Amino acid sequence: INMQSSLLLSPASPPSYGEESAPVSISKETLAERFEVLGLTSQMDKSLCLIFIRWTGIVPDRCNCSQNAEGKEVLAHHGAIHSHNVTNHGGTHEHTKEQLQAIEKLADVDMKLYAVAEELFAEQVA
Repeated sequence: INMQSSLLLSPASPPSYGEESAPVSISKETLAERFEVLGLTSQMDKSLCLIFIRWTGIVPDRCNCSQNAEGKEVLAHHGAIHSHNVTNHGGTHEHTKEQLQAIEKLADVDMKLYAVAEELFAEQVA
């Protein structure tokens, strides 16, 4: 069980493993109050640029998201994606209805929090 959302949104004493957490308020305001900069792993390049710009006040060339000659957004990408020679077997496993319901229940707060984080991130990089 991943309790990061519960820990993140718990103001004082987080729930212990297996305990139900109290209902929490998931809002952009809550996240903005707790974090000066919010990044997303799905937007790692932009997140790192946002952190660098917020803390140094400098916009590196690779973080210049201005328009290029074709009118497309530019963000330099450094590095490459590797498969690490690992075979993904996840697509061959079928979950039961009960398993899917349990996963959905456990991930409910995570999904809501991530949606709000995406909104706040979009505002921060705008």
